[in-house]
Amino acid sequence: MPISPEALIRDDVRAMRAYQVHDSSGCIKLDANENPHALPQPLRTALAARLAEVALHHYPDGSVGAVKQRLRAHLQLADEYDILFGNGSDECIQLLVQAIAADGVKVMAAEPTFVVYRMAAQACRVTFVGVERRADLTVDVERMLDAIATHQPQLLFLTSPNNPSGDVLDEADLRRLIAAAPGLVVLDEAYIAFAKAPMLHLLDDYPNLLLMRTFSKIGAAGLRLGYVIGRRAWLTELDKLRMPYNINSLTQTAACFLLEHHDAIEQQVQQIRRDRDQLMADLATFPSLKVLPSQANMFLVRSEHAEALYHYLHERRILVRLTNWHPLLKHCIRISTGIPEENASLLAAVRDFFATRQA
Repeated sequence: MPISPEALIRDDVRAMRAYQVHDSSGCIKLDANENPHALPQPLRTALAARLAEVALHHYPDGSVGAVKQRLRAHLQLADEYDILFGNGSDECIQLLVQAIAADGVKVMAAEPTFVVYRMAAQACRVTFVGVERRADLTVDVERMLDAIATHQPQLLFLTSPNNPSGDVLDEADLRRLIAAAPGLVVLDEAYIAFAKAPMLHLLDDYPNLLLMRTFSKIGAAGLRLGYVIGRRAWLTELDKLRMPYNINSLTQTAACFLLEHHDAIEQQVQQIRRDRDQLMADLATFPSLKVLPSQANMFLVRSEHAEALYHYLHERRILVRLTNWHPLLKHCIRISTGIPEENASLLAAVRDFFATRQA
């Protein structure tokens, strides 16, 4: 008799839910925190020509050397630091948790935050300690310090700007939290391009600190390329768990191209910042909506009508994220910044939604 999944798959795995991604065909996508701008046509043409020369019959460069060399130069990275690449930040997070996973190990983060921290801990059978944020979704630093002292986590994730709230940790608070941590600290800066305070310089002061970033939010979500920056001693150990050839040749070639043309990406980032601020200001004019401050490319809107508004927008083929998985996110919708035309469509739909409720 063939064996069944129930007999073989771990009970805790069967109790999990797979990460859900909605079909976005024909929709305005404001739900995934992507860069809404395509590359300018001349760059797309040049990139297509570059990709056409990739030797797909060979395995990719296992060291991701060309990308690393260009990224090191772009970041002006000192010799004592290295870069480890993952198939998206998700793989980097998985490697970090996997590397420290053992009986009694604890992973900590302030919640609500990026769900993959908790998912990776659960997959590795590691205790996850979620420390609740304040009602305004900012980090309660004193509560975090108490939790660090109580639980002594082997791995602490700090996120700035945070997903889904878009808030940032200031340098003084970051330093207090890093100094208090007994284990490894990972500062996730996936959205740092849209904020004002990158913290790469903190690596010089804290040997237990790693920084994590990604190409996804600045215009290359389709590449699935995340990376960790830190002292070589840490990354040498993490590299032992990285699967061979985890970054494919097309991704490596495209990443090199984007680094060569970073000025074009930076122009898009600046445009997204301006459009974000304008969209937030426009939505704040609706009395029934409370727009939370954000330094990311997305932001939260709180309203007692959140669920109804979410479904109304979905019917209008406008995708946003209903973030009701945590009590502090009750009545919240997360909105990614689109191009001006998409933002205008969103505003028109929101206006129509409230008009129908007043009729």
